[in-house]
Amino acid sequence: KVTIDKLYAAGLTTLETMLLATVDDLVATTGIPEVLAERIVERFRQYRQEMASMAVDETRAHERARIRELVDQLRRQNAEFEQAATAWTDDAIQRKKEALLARGQTMLAIDLQLARLGEVAVVRELERLPYARKVTRLETFLTEADSTYASAPVPAPATPARTSTGL
Repeated sequence: KVTIDKLYAAGLTTLETMLLATVDDLVATTGIPEVLAERIVERFRQYRQEMASMAVDETRAHERARIRELVDQLRRQNAEFEQAATAWTDDAIQRKKEALLARGQTMLAIDLQLARLGEVAVVRELERLPYARKVTRLETFLTEADSTYASAPVPAPATPARTSTGL
């Protein structure tokens, strides 16, 4: 959150500016450590490659499939966290920390996919929910999205207009 606030304060508020930013740009304008700036730049480079390699799909099936995978992962991570939270051994505390970090990273990946779909309202709604309810809400979202795209009419192929000469 602190790093994101620094990026926003430096004017790096759009996807386009983040895609164009270099490690030196991030370090100079935000004051974040170079190693973190390298990770951010690399992640945006990966994102650009992912987007370039994806075929255009009006049903957004690829994004929904990725969200579905991430929700399954989040469900497992949350179960691991809950299980680790029941014990107070050093091992359980370490597993709890690891699960907490993993859940946060998975949630960021889900937020990114939702943003790609233009579902910023869902992202904001999820911010306020505990993880078990996030999973439930995401499952509902996916069911609704699947239903929407399944019932959407398939556009008819365009046919050339006939001229008065019959051509």
